[in-house]
Amino acid sequence: MKYYVISICNYGIISNYMLDDLKKLDNVEFLYETNLSATKSNRYVRKIDSIIKNLYYKVIYKKKMINAIIKDNTCSNDEKTVLFTNEALQKISVTELNLLKQNNIKVVMLLIDPMSANYPSVAVAKSLMQQFKFDEIITFDPKDAKEYGFRYQNTLYSTFEFDSKNDATNDLFYLGCVKDRFEMMLDLKKMINDNHVNSDVKLLGLSQDQINKIGAEYSMNTYLPYDEMLSRMQSSKCILDITQKGQSGVTLRYYEAIVYNKKLLTNNENIKELPFYDERYMKFYSDLSDIDWNWVKNEDKPNYRYNNEYSPIHILETLEANNEKEIS
Repeated sequence: MKYYVISICNYGIISNYMLDDLKKLDNVEFLYETNLSATKSNRYVRKIDSIIKNLYYKVIYKKKMINAIIKDNTCSNDEKTVLFTNEALQKISVTELNLLKQNNIKVVMLLIDPMSANYPSVAVAKSLMQQFKFDEIITFDPKDAKEYGFRYQNTLYSTFEFDSKNDATNDLFYLGCVKDRFEMMLDLKKMINDNHVNSDVKLLGLSQDQINKIGAEYSMNTYLPYDEMLSRMQSSKCILDITQKGQSGVTLRYYEAIVYNKKLLTNNENIKELPFYDERYMKFYSDLSDIDWNWVKNEDKPNYRYNNEYSPIHILETLEANNEKEIS
């Protein structure tokens, strides 16, 4: 079998990091709808670069990419599977999906967001489900799997190496978009100060008025590449997880805690049902007032004995097992 993983972009996309383990396999090829240069540090230059390359993709490259998959003679078409993240499907039409199917190539959707999320990529995924029959739809969210009949597979996390000898100088780590959480973050700041917690908490998307209220030290005006965020996280003992409403699957914060041996503070009530749950190192809160700040600050260091159980390589193992059943 040969697998083609279609990603929306080569740079700055978290799903690329999530699926990075697949690059270790000889029978997997990553194809990027847009190739941006990470060296273009000016965001306005990157924006212009993105507009030009998106136009090139739409007019020229997309057709070449689909045809290259079909004409790839390293294996027969019935041995090929194309995996699209829901992000990548924003740039693909039903016509192109049908062309792949007409050439006996399997087409799989990999949902990296919950169906309840108010994202354009989720809206596109829902629309395509009505117009095209995917050979498989894989989700990390057990609620979505049950409600829509998708295949549940929570193996969506690749591991990166960091210097584990560095001491964790911060108690609490959180980096994320403010969304509708600003009042919650104001309360969090007060509790951090009242309980003398060393924190690394940064918020994206704050307005100037919000910055004035919470303080510039809580503001972050540009995204960090995911590997840089992970490197920064190593200096903290505990990760704060804020799961969005309607989501039953875990966020990346759960995987990060397991893989890098961090304590986890989460509002995901399903945490106790998960394989690596350890009540000593994982705590549930429904309200910030539930948080035991002494626990956040203590020096207990987890060891979850993780051994690549969540690697995306297991997704391909499942697909191959299903293919063998179809053949037999």
